[in-house]
Amino acid sequence: GENITTQDLQRIVQSRLRGSMGNDPHLVSMIANSLLDQMVLSRAVETQARKLGLQVSDQEVVQSLQAIPWLYNDGKFIGVDAYQNQIAQETGMSAAQFEAQLKQRMLLEKVRNVVTDSVEVTPAEVHEEFLHRNAKAKVEYAVLDPSQFINEVKVTPDALDAFFKKDPAHY
Repeated sequence: GENITTQDLQRIVQSRLRGSMGNDPHLVSMIANSLLDQMVLSRAVETQARKLGLQVSDQEVVQSLQAIPWLYNDGKFIGVDAYQNQIAQETGMSAAQFEAQLKQRMLLEKVRNVVTDSVEVTPAEVHEEFLHRNAKAKVEYAVLDPSQFINEVKVTPDALDAFFKKDPAHY
């Protein structure tokens, strides 16, 4: 129920290609479909999270940021200006864009956890899937070139007619 505009897609494509061959039409077309799929999935996750009443608090974002070692020197925050510069250098995004993306990933993880926490897989199911993925078959075969045998077979019109008349329903 939400729109994804061409401008939205173009903005994301350009941000992903920044610093590389950003204007190469071949490269743009290669990643545009993948990025569009990601955008649709992202919107679907947001919608499902709202339905489930899930959200990511600002405190959770701060805790996640605190787990990034390059934002802290000897356990102390490097400061807002250094933080914004470091984010821009490391990711090519503004701090706000980085935090929005982080929040999005955290929300996706929460939705994934809701879905997967209720799933139980038995050892028998694991074994069956292992066999399914790893079972191999050995096949022996011989390659024959029929053109080698054409001169060996002599077919007369009478023999051919008798062969087809033997089982006409089959032909």
